[in-house]
Amino acid sequence: KYLGKEQGLGPFRFVSEMLLDRSGKVWVGTDSGTVYAVHEKSGSIERLHVADGNFTIINNMYEDKYGQLWFGSQRNSSAMLNTSRGRPNNITTANGLSNNAIWTVHESASGNIWLGTVDGVDLISPTEKSIRHIGKEQGLHHERTTTLLEDQQGQVWCFGNQFGISIIDPKNKRIKYLGKAQGLPSNEVTVLFEEK
Repeated sequence: KYLGKEQGLGPFRFVSEMLLDRSGKVWVGTDSGTVYAVHEKSGSIERLHVADGNFTIINNMYEDKYGQLWFGSQRNSSAMLNTSRGRPNNITTANGLSNNAIWTVHESASGNIWLGTVDGVDLISPTEKSIRHIGKEQGLHHERTTTLLEDQQGQVWCFGNQFGISIIDPKNKRIKYLGKAQGLPSNEVTVLFEEK
């Protein structure tokens, strides 16, 4: 089965991200700041514009434990979509984010939403309805965070650049650094996984 402009997708230059949610919808992120929800059973396609600007790439999509969808864009905003209510709610620097360019979204075991940005990490607490910034002043080695990984101890590993790994320990409120001087073969880290 092929889906393209004739079937309701577009206009855009390329698909940047895809997500299959718990209800079975396929979400398609594009380079135009637009996300499409493909309902395969009904054949319908829903279009949601979540970020403004030319060449605004939706580079991360995440479904949290409440079924809310989070969309990170490379330029202008992050959006959270409560699927039971419909339209996306943009979260920007006006709401307390450190930067509108969201590279990655992660939900911790405690239910907090972690956003990796070019200016560090923003931690959204749904229960406290607060946003806390973690950057160089708070102990990150380098602020550009394109990837987040939570380990079994609840520590969040921040990386995706040529400046090593910052490991945030939220329980003990500490941040440590791993790089070439600490034994890594290089400061450039692109992929990381935890063996279970």
